[in-house]
Amino acid sequence: MKKLIKTVIVIIFSLLLFTHCSKDKTGLVKKEINGITYIKYDKSFVKNNINNKKLKKIFTLTSPKISSDTSRLFEKPFSGALDNYGNIFIADMKGGYIKKFSKENKYIKRIGRKGKGPGEFLKIMDIIIDKKNNLFVLDGGLNRVTVLSNNGLLLTSFNVKKIVPYSFALDSKGNILITSTFPNVDNNYVYKYSKTGIFLSSLCKRDVSLNNQIKKGKGGSFSSFDILTENLASIAVDDSDNIYLAFARPAKIEKFTKKGKKIMVINTYFKLKINGGLEGGKLRVGDIAYTDIAISGNLIVGVLGATDRSEKDKSAHFNKSIIDIFSLNGNFLFSYNKDLLIDQGMGYRINLKNGLLLMISAYNFTVNLYKIQ
Repeated sequence: MKKLIKTVIVIIFSLLLFTHCSKDKTGLVKKEINGITYIKYDKSFVKNNINNKKLKKIFTLTSPKISSDTSRLFEKPFSGALDNYGNIFIADMKGGYIKKFSKENKYIKRIGRKGKGPGEFLKIMDIIIDKKNNLFVLDGGLNRVTVLSNNGLLLTSFNVKKIVPYSFALDSKGNILITSTFPNVDNNYVYKYSKTGIFLSSLCKRDVSLNNQIKKGKGGSFSSFDILTENLASIAVDDSDNIYLAFARPAKIEKFTKKGKKIMVINTYFKLKINGGLEGGKLRVGDIAYTDIAISGNLIVGVLGATDRSEKDKSAHFNKSIIDIFSLNGNFLFSYNKDLLIDQGMGYRINLKNGLLLMISAYNFTVNLYKIQ
């Protein structure tokens, strides 16, 4: 009996020791509530696991230093995509055009122009390329999706809901998933369309309705905390059509099934900090926010940037933007921050394909291509 008790004590002690060591090693706090896995990483652990050798810069496609080359001039480079041939497409949100470059960093051609007609664009928010190398363009000014061939030939276009579109993604069937930065009347973040433009469904419901907050008196003022929370940044889809949403405020990544059921939340190590209010445009939101997300294979890449645009509160954010890389099950792999600048505008936008990471900074007029090693 004594021997049995001693064995049990040893087992319990071993389990406790293992749990303790595991937490110290990974900085991970993980729990499951109502079928949703919540993952939170310790601040000091993540900051101490920045590995700048994991990403290698291949080349700079455009920056102010090479702005004398007119083919590389942009009014506001805002999104980009890579095709299966390694060609690079950079969309200018303000200019209403897309420029195509080869994998050898050579300029090929310009696609589209400013306007409201067929093949024209008013405010390009995002671009993606499908398996056939066709180019999809999300126009936030016209609430329209345009599909072009790889060389810029107009194939089709269709209008979408009157939302505040920021990014979109394609699932394995070619359906188009469009995000709304702020929830629409139906309180969903994602709107699903067929590849021919037929509306299919609304997905990824917000936990708390903004309208309900106002009606209940909890958010009667637009300076309230409730109005500022749950500000969506971007969307990505994995090979199994699971949906991933990256939020700017508060900084987190949420994973949903293809039917829009939430199954995982990755909370980052930053907290929302609000200084002042919305009165007179004085709002300043501090700390770090996710500005984009990309998925390829088993990797989730999220990019974080400063949201304290006035930079008066130096303690509110890092002095650099940062890339966080996770596996699809939420395990933290490493962070990267070498040569990344603070982007005081919309933040970095990214695209990931076959181990190549495209980084676009509208504020700094810079586009870089990296390889994940």
